[in-house]
Amino acid sequence: MTLVTAFEPFGGAAVNGSLEAARLWAARDPSLSLVELPVTAGLAEERAFRAIDEMQPELYLALGEASPKPWEVRLEGLYVNLDDFRIPDNGGNQHRGTPICAGGAAVHYSTVDVRALTEELQGRAPTPVRASGDAGRFLCNRLAYAVADRGSVPRFCFIHLPAWRPGDGPESLNALVETLAKVKEIALRPASAECYT
Repeated sequence: MTLVTAFEPFGGAAVNGSLEAARLWAARDPSLSLVELPVTAGLAEERAFRAIDEMQPELYLALGEASPKPWEVRLEGLYVNLDDFRIPDNGGNQHRGTPICAGGAAVHYSTVDVRALTEELQGRAPTPVRASGDAGRFLCNRLAYAVADRGSVPRFCFIHLPAWRPGDGPESLNALVETLAKVKEIALRPASAECYT
């Protein structure tokens, strides 16, 4: 079983492109279990932890939305113990310069080798894929750090998708889904379950 999470819309947007991609992907792949997360500090992690405990997934791919440019899929390999919200979350919280976990590790890493995965996907995925070491300081990084800190998923990676909107057309959304499917296929191989270092 592969757990996939994606966030609800936020920041006044009517759509979250990562959630739209996740919905289309889950409709095509019966091995996925999709959980929508609130863009609210605390609640997002709680819902993700509940899904992990209930499903005991072999792989957990958490999706979030980045800016539309550059148009690429970013595999996030490093999660920082710091909240610094540029805007309030949907619960009205705006943590500025505060640790996610007081006294916790400064950073945590993906347990999928994102560099090797990215190299393997070069020229094989319909959307460009890049390994990244900066998941931001908003809910995406907060969720990723919390999940990695808990350490209960054998293979976990946070993935940023570009901010797809209906005006971008179904072809670009379909390309994102096909790229995610390739990420999942490679991430489930035994050799990919290594730390990002």
